[in-house]
Amino acid sequence: MVQTPLRVIGESRPDLPVNPAVRQQPPETISPRQSSPLSSRPQQTADRRPNTARPAAPEAYGASTIPTVTKEKRRFVLLVALVTTALLVSGVWYMIDWFEFQESKSLFSKGEMLYQQGKYSDAKQVYQDYLRQYPEGDFASLSLLRTAEIQDSLLAVEARHLMLQKRLPELVDKAIQAFQGGNYLTPEDNNALMYIEEILAIDPENNYILKMKQKIIKFYMEQGDQAVARQSRNTAIRYYETVLRIEPLYMPAIDKLSELKSR
Repeated sequence: MVQTPLRVIGESRPDLPVNPAVRQQPPETISPRQSSPLSSRPQQTADRRPNTARPAAPEAYGASTIPTVTKEKRRFVLLVALVTTALLVSGVWYMIDWFEFQESKSLFSKGEMLYQQGKYSDAKQVYQDYLRQYPEGDFASLSLLRTAEIQDSLLAVEARHLMLQKRLPELVDKAIQAFQGGNYLTPEDNNALMYIEEILAIDPENNYILKMKQKIIKFYMEQGDQAVARQSRNTAIRYYETVLRIEPLYMPAIDKLSELKSR
């Protein structure tokens, strides 16, 4: 009986031919999922469970979805707010200055109008009101100048008035002499009307001189009426015009002169 030698497991047998394709093929690897049919069931059960995990923070998605305000933006907004406030405040102050300028200008214009009309006392009062209300106004310097001019003028007028007051008796005597001599309007340097006007400038309420003036007017009105009666139209017109030279608003002379010129 021939004994066959025992082969040790794993030992190659040189006496048997070996297929090269079989020897070079690597052993097949089995994945954990395919290792057992039972191993896939827990995985499927786990996949069916609801996802209770919290969502990742915005940063987990790569970028923040909440807008951020940088220091530069805050500074810009603050600067815009400050500029807007400054513009509003300056606009309000401008309107206040404009209205104040208009009021001061109106008051000064009133003083100028009175000054041009020769109402120096009233004008002086207005200028003083302006200086009291607007001591640093645009017309303050001119108001001071006008006040000084008016003061000088009033002083000059007062001095002249005092001088004429001293001359008043003399002027009255000369007016009486000229009137009694019939020199109502002539000669130019020595007539009754000339003295009458000087006296009334000093004493406007002098009744004696006012009556003398009315007598002169009456004389020329009578001369005009007589010329009309004589049908001397041009002579009558000349007398009535003389009356208007003495008293420009004497209505009887105006009416008769208008009637003659309309013929």
